[in-house]
Amino acid sequence: MITNKRSLKILNELVAIHMTKGVQPSDLADAIFEKDYSSIEVTRNVAYIQVIVTFCDIEFDKEINKMKYTYDKDKYLQSIEQKIGRSKYKKQWNRSDNINKLIKQLTPLLEKNNFSKDVEHFLQNIPKRQKTSLFSKLKFVA
Repeated sequence: MITNKRSLKILNELVAIHMTKGVQPSDLADAIFEKDYSSIEVTRNVAYIQVIVTFCDIEFDKEINKMKYTYDKDKYLQSIEQKIGRSKYKKQWNRSDNINKLIKQLTPLLEKNNFSKDVEHFLQNIPKRQKTSLFSKLKFVA
């Protein structure tokens, strides 16, 4: 049983990322009723759905801001990017990057404490959708 507080904290964060879909397009669409929001665009292709929300913070910078939210077909938020004025989009959040960062933090802790059976148990009990992603990254520890 994993008892190391740091390992448990990281595992809990991994589970939270995999169990939480993130803000949904329908929630973003509701923002159009706020005075600062001017448009919401939704586009879809074979691999993903993007929602671009355009707004202007009148009280702060008066520049047009765009937030780009990218979802997979299962409605999981994959990334958030922001564009201020004429600048390029800048990454604000990325699901894969966060998962990889947590796994890089967790792996040495598990190896150091010889928690291979715990990793195996963890991998056997996560939802199938997430198993492929995590298994390939954690299997060498087990």
